[in-house]
Amino acid sequence: MSILSVVIFSAAFALFVRIFLIAFYRKWFAEGIFGDAAYHYCIVRTMCGASGSYRGVPEFYLKNGPDRYPVLFHRFASLFGLRLVEARPYLPNLIVFVAFSVAFPVLVSFFESPLRLLYQSSAIPGGFPLMAGLSVLLFVLSVPNNALHGHGILLLSLSERLLAKLSVGFFYVGALLWRLDGNSAFLVVSMLSGSVALSTSMFARQALFFVFPLWALASLDGALLLALLGAFGLAMILGGKTFLLGLQDQWEFSKSYRLYTAKSRVFAESLSKFTALSEWRELVDLLFKFALRSIFFRVISYEPGKSIVRHTDVFLILIAGWGHLPATFVGLLVATVAVYLATTTKALRHFGESERYLDYVLAFVLPFMLAWQILQQPTAAGAVTLLAVALFLRLAFIGLSLWRDAGRTVAGNDSLVEILAAGNVTRESRVLPLPINLGQVISARTGCGVVCYPGVYGSWIFERYIDEYPLLKRPVERFIEEFGISKIVLHKAQIDHYARIVGWSYDLEGFRKSAENGHWICYDVE
Repeated sequence: MSILSVVIFSAAFALFVRIFLIAFYRKWFAEGIFGDAAYHYCIVRTMCGASGSYRGVPEFYLKNGPDRYPVLFHRFASLFGLRLVEARPYLPNLIVFVAFSVAFPVLVSFFESPLRLLYQSSAIPGGFPLMAGLSVLLFVLSVPNNALHGHGILLLSLSERLLAKLSVGFFYVGALLWRLDGNSAFLVVSMLSGSVALSTSMFARQALFFVFPLWALASLDGALLLALLGAFGLAMILGGKTFLLGLQDQWEFSKSYRLYTAKSRVFAESLSKFTALSEWRELVDLLFKFALRSIFFRVISYEPGKSIVRHTDVFLILIAGWGHLPATFVGLLVATVAVYLATTTKALRHFGESERYLDYVLAFVLPFMLAWQILQQPTAAGAVTLLAVALFLRLAFIGLSLWRDAGRTVAGNDSLVEILAAGNVTRESRVLPLPINLGQVISARTGCGVVCYPGVYGSWIFERYIDEYPLLKRPVERFIEEFGISKIVLHKAQIDHYARIVGWSYDLEGFRKSAENGHWICYDVE
């Protein structure tokens, strides 16, 4: 087996798996671009239609200066052209996933020093290409890469999350290989990947700044910080003053998130949290009823069950490598789990979905370490057994996740486009969306101006415009007067649900309905 054959296998296998997922979720894509994907589409549209530096989406009315949201992914996506991105929103991330799937085995194939003696005595022949091939097999089939329930679909659709996750993962695996092997080329790879991560996503910045210093401390290895400093320096060269100002804006965003967003009774439902005691009692009741399907879906909906299912590799590595695992790997594991646990607490959960720290930091580290442990087994039977268990757990949990999504009712058509057309919402319209995060979705379909927030904002937006995120302040007449609103578009199910939580809704009795269906209402503002 040559490394070239591993590279060809990696590209073909990664492409096959992603195309399968795209086909499986085709009805989701048929519904059009929603959620964060719509926001990212609006950024790409802006970049395709304007020259110079990005300063924000002009169609979004709420702003307090230039929007310094990290846009490296969007620059990459804009290379495909707006028409292709609109027709195939999954295409940029398909290329990103295949590219990293090819780069990973190439990187691992240069990891020589600690493995040379291992390959000479391994019960399974194959050398460096085998190590690389096992690593990419375990990576492509990892549960976080294929269980795309909820926000996970953004890893497949138009979003910076995949590039952020994989560049963070490459940063950490590069630094780990550097400390294990001593080859400074791995340090360079780590720095380059880290600079991409810092220029791609706000959460990626947190995954570097929060976990990496703790890793250096837990490993008692100050030299590790060279990788982070190098990545930061390259990101400054790449982004200049905008990058530094973006960090300042992100700090203000985090403060407003803690003070306002995280306290929203509506938004609290989506924050990371551990299973409550009352919910554990419900699980016990279900167990006695042998409701295994309900138990599984309940467990994986909350922490820690959600992350345990996604990262069974951790337990396999600890069991197989107990007593001889590298201290630097153990230090990384301790640091990552510490940040994960900290961000599930009420005091710190405003720093993002806690399981994403595990997903991002360990994206490549776990497949590499598990492949290493497989080759370290004293017998071929032991190696095959460990690999078989790893693959079984992957396929079982991925299959159950797909089963859950297959059971969900998906319309398979874009009902919002229909209501916008019926309500005569055009590019010239000025729309008030209820709730506010509907604005990016409407603008993505029509190109019209909307009351919507920029990528990065501070407390000012809550003081002036937002009540409990994502609900705008009342009365709506204040927005009509300030922004010259001509249309109001309301998501019926969401507003009704939020009204039950907060105890109030919007008074729209004075506006004429121009279109309505089962999901949406469009009002004319005269």
